[in-house]
Amino acid sequence: PNDLPYTTACMKEVLRMYIANLTHRHVSRDIPVKASTGKWYKIPKNDMLSVASYTRHYDPDVYKSPHEFRPERWFEEEHPAKDFWPFALGKWSCSGKFLAMLEIPLLTALFFRDFDAELLDPVPEADWERVVASVRPQGWPYDTNCRVKFIRRSQS
Repeated sequence: PNDLPYTTACMKEVLRMYIANLTHRHVSRDIPVKASTGKWYKIPKNDMLSVASYTRHYDPDVYKSPHEFRPERWFEEEHPAKDFWPFALGKWSCSGKFLAMLEIPLLTALFFRDFDAELLDPVPEADWERVVASVRPQGWPYDTNCRVKFIRRSQS
C-alpha cells in the first residue's frame, strides 16, 4: 500500500463510508462514561455494549465533510485507530484485516492496469434503512441499476 498511496486512500474512504461494523462487548467492570453534554453515566458490569463504526466514521468532529467521498483526507489529516475501524478494534477484531488492507489496493491496481472502466449509470444513493454489515445501494439487490463497462487495455 505504501507504493499505492492514492489507491490505498480510496480504499480507506470506501471502508469509512460503506462498512457499518457493529462491535459488541460484554462489560467486565463498571465503566463511567461522560456524554457530550457533560453528564456522567455508568455502564454496569455484565451489560452488553454495542457500538457502530459509522457513528465515528460520519462524525463531523472527526472527519471534515463526512458524507463527501474525499480520498485526499487521508493525506491531509491524521486518523488514529480509534477513529477508523471498519474491521472492529481490539483482540476480537477481524483476523483478516491486515491482509485485506494489503490485498485490496494491490488487486485494484492490477485490475486497472489491464482494464479501463466506464460508469454507465449514476451511483445509487446509500440505503441506511437496511444496513447489515455494509451500506448497500437503494433498491438492492433487485431494483438497482449501476452498470459499469470494462474495456481491456491493449497489451504493448
